[in-house]
Amino acid sequence: MIKAILLSMVVASIAFSISHSELLAKPRRLIWNKNDFFGQLLDCCYCLGHWVAAIMLIIFPVRLFGIAWPVDYILTWIAISWLAGIQSLAVNWLWGD
Repeated sequence: MIKAILLSMVVASIAFSISHSELLAKPRRLIWNKNDFFGQLLDCCYCLGHWVAAIMLIIFPVRLFGIAWPVDYILTWIAISWLAGIQSLAVNWLWGD
């Protein structure tokens, strides 16, 4: 469980940094258009967090439920994405964005 919480913190940090940080604001404006699907996907830290979580689970496999592996990975992916989304929402609220 601790690994999942730590992984969700990493996912939230990466997703929030890509979608909201001032450091990456210029590349964000140059690379994607906010009106297309990928622009909207990369502009939302919750949406982006799902993809980051999927990549992180491939690199660092964590299983939370101890059931059949495909179901376990899907449920773990959803749980980590949700935890990361809550953390991103909190940071977004605190940052005043």
